[in-house]
Amino acid sequence: MKFWNGCKHIVPASCNTGWKTNTSEGLQVISTCFFMLSFLFLRMFTFRAIYFFFALALFLVEVLIALYINDRFVRPYVGDFLVVMLLYCAVQAVVQTSVQKAAMGVLLFAYGVEVLQGIKLINILGLQNNTLAKTILGTSFEWMDMLAYTLGIFTVLFLERVKPVPPRKAVVRNQNHRRSP
Repeated sequence: MKFWNGCKHIVPASCNTGWKTNTSEGLQVISTCFFMLSFLFLRMFTFRAIYFFFALALFLVEVLIALYINDRFVRPYVGDFLVVMLLYCAVQAVVQTSVQKAAMGVLLFAYGVEVLQGIKLINILGLQNNTLAKTILGTSFEWMDMLAYTLGIFTVLFLERVKPVPPRKAVVRNQNHRRSP
């Protein structure tokens, strides 16, 4: 009912009695609320090329690490450090949100994936023999991975803080042009 109460200001008074309205009024209310929410949701999306290209570059680095490096430091920890940066750049490339919200969302997502590794989700899904699934999802929980994710997000926050802000374009007005009354 909380959602319904939030829509009261956009529907006729006859619709404010709850879900016990006739079908056409109920559908009108639902479609109006859905339209408003979808409009707000669509305003969240954007495209920022710089973040897209950073995400693409980080993805290529991650693929190269996965294919060609099989050691005890770069692949497990540098890969985890970079993957949160990759996810952050991917989010910022298409979603209009603050640096802090995107960073926190990516960090919580990475923590969630790590916890799912701890409960052996890959075995539950029956993908323990799938190399691609093992590479993407991982197979075991490690606290050092959590540290790598955290350091990666701290690096993102630091880089976002020190990045140069492009100068605003000055508005040049023609001094010789006068408006006619």
